[in-house]
Amino acid sequence: MSEGRGLLTETEREAIAGELSDSYRYKTRSYLGRRIEKLETDIEVLTEHAPELLDDLEAAVCTGRDQAGEVHGVGDTQPLQEARGSRQTPPTVNDDRPVEDTGTEAGAGVDSDETPAHTLADVDFPSGKNLDACGDAVHAARRLLKEQGAASMREIVAAVHPDHPLGYDVDAALAKVEAGERYRGAWWRRIVKPGLETFDDVEKPARGASEWRYTGDP
Repeated sequence: MSEGRGLLTETEREAIAGELSDSYRYKTRSYLGRRIEKLETDIEVLTEHAPELLDDLEAAVCTGRDQAGEVHGVGDTQPLQEARGSRQTPPTVNDDRPVEDTGTEAGAGVDSDETPAHTLADVDFPSGKNLDACGDAVHAARRLLKEQGAASMREIVAAVHPDHPLGYDVDAALAKVEAGERYRGAWWRRIVKPGLETFDDVEKPARGASEWRYTGDP
């Protein structure tokens, strides 16, 4: 019985695996390349209308790359669950006595005026993204709010995204925000926004408003 189609038909899977002729394999690779290019449009639709399916797609791709023993992407190091699991037990020295927790989790110590250091350990960042890099992006957005007092999502994306891409398409994001189009990219929706929401000194926009505000001490 056929397993059904994902990106490839069963015959195309056999071709990619080298089980059919070289000419068919080359042709199949060409077809697949064009399908992958079209995924960008599909992702935009899923982002706006079915974000939960986009999450499933991301999880499937990352899981597949894990099983293949490959790296997730630019700046990625290990699966989220593995990284978080390593935080459950305090580090030990050679004589098995716990050593002092230095607060080196994702984003810890980025702002020297934070007491205590905000770690973002409870944020469910996308699987496969480097936790420290995600934390750096969130803290950079918070610093922007602290410096300006307030900023809209579009202003945060324009100011922070280029220096903290996290493997996402910066040019596409900037094009949308500069054109005034609706932007719901994963960089904002799954990393920076939920990260900002964990800070007591950051206030999210009220209904009908657009600006995020810094409410802490100057």
